[in-house]
Amino acid sequence: MGQWSGGSLGSPYSRASSAPVAADTSTPASAPSPPTSYALAPASAVGGSHGLRLIQLAAALVAVLLLAAVIGLTIVYVGAKSKLGSTRSALAASRAQLLSVQVALAGDMKALQTEQAVGTYMRGVRDALAPALAAYSASGSASSASAARANDEEAIAALTSARQKVSALVLPDSLRSADGDIRAAMEALAGGLQSEVTAIGSGNLGGLDAALTIEGQALEHLQTALGEMYSAVGTAGPASGTS
Repeated sequence: MGQWSGGSLGSPYSRASSAPVAADTSTPASAPSPPTSYALAPASAVGGSHGLRLIQLAAALVAVLLLAAVIGLTIVYVGAKSKLGSTRSALAASRAQLLSVQVALAGDMKALQTEQAVGTYMRGVRDALAPALAAYSASGSASSASAARANDEEAIAALTSARQKVSALVLPDSLRSADGDIRAAMEALAGGLQSEVTAIGSGNLGGLDAALTIEGQALEHLQTALGEMYSAVGTAGPASGTS
């Protein structure tokens, strides 16, 4: 009965529900305890701080890159603006030089046109006078009075044609004085020849001498006028021997 009333604690026949089993104090001290919320908090804070630093570094890098880009664009803009200013200055100088060249060419063209007009006039006078002077020279060697009269009439007709041809020429301003003297000389020579024809027809020797004097003076006047024409353009005058 003693076993059933008390029994030892280590008896296999003790009732399991008789009393709660005391906590086993023999549990090792190194056994891990369950994780708690206060143990997770520091790990989360460390991870968030690291991510924030990465974001800050990325933002700083972007800012540096943007600043470098702005500085680079500023340098490029300043260089381009300076180059553009130099190009504009060079272009303005080129335009000014081109304008001066155009002005010079215009002046040269005007001078060339004037020179051409002078040359055209002088050749026209020469060509117009050549037949008249040739006919007059032939009259001086006529073998008879009738032949001399015929030559004089031919010379008068040639002088009339010459005056018409000279009147049709474009007269340059530099030759106006010479032109007036040439016309007057041709008029005087034609008048002397007409007086000579009349004197020959009437046998008036006195009238013939007067006509020859007029002709001589007219030829001298013509030669002087031709010399004026050539000197007006700075060239040598025609060879003498118009009489």
